[in-house]
Amino acid sequence: MPAGAPLHRRGTQPRPCAKLIISPVPLARKLLIRPLAMTRESWALLLICLADALSTYWLITNGLATEFNPIMNWVLGFGWFAFFAVKGATVVLAIGFAEWYRKHNPQFVARWTRLAIGLYVSLWSLGVLVSSFLLG
Repeated sequence: MPAGAPLHRRGTQPRPCAKLIISPVPLARKLLIRPLAMTRESWALLLICLADALSTYWLITNGLATEFNPIMNWVLGFGWFAFFAVKGATVVLAIGFAEWYRKHNPQFVARWTRLAIGLYVSLWSLGVLVSSFLLG
């Protein structure tokens, strides 16, 4: 076959599906830039969950606390990798769903995300105090 010759049979047109329909640049832009367009509440919840996971690791490895959540305590029995994987997956799914639903009802999502932040910080504080009191 000579150089530059079409890859299809002579006299036929290539099928439209044979062409690249999705350009990699807009797809990369959509996948990489869109996640950064989160609300302040989602960023706050993400940072609080990260702080919770890291402080839990530090407190437990130093013998200052135990895991207050019985489900996560069970997961912790499988090791720290499993703990961080489950914690991360839970947070990413919750925030991802909230950001998706925000397009449909932004006031509802803002209200519930703020409530989640308040409850998360309250329960985390209670867990640290109770766990530290029981060990101390």
